[in-house]
Amino acid sequence: FPENLESLLLSDNHIHTLKNVIFPDFLKFLRLSNNKISSLADAIFPDSLEELNVANNRISNLNNVNFPRYLYELSLYGNPIPENQRKTNR
Repeated sequence: FPENLESLLLSDNHIHTLKNVIFPDFLKFLRLSNNKISSLADAIFPDSLEELNVANNRISNLNNVNFPRYLYELSLYGNPIPENQRKTNR
């Protein structure tokens, strides 16, 4: 990816995993909705990320996910996440 990329739209691409993906350091907006992602545990998101949309995937567990420090918007709807993991303290 280009180093100075701030917005990346990858919805509807049949993506299964984020393992070994290196996102740009200055990325602020990442849209990965409507894919086939089952886990975020292997993802390494840049600290600059402010918005992450992973709606309508196959994510069923939020354990061991390292969300970026400054993330202020996270869309997870349409994923089979258990009720006890839906409310998290930051």
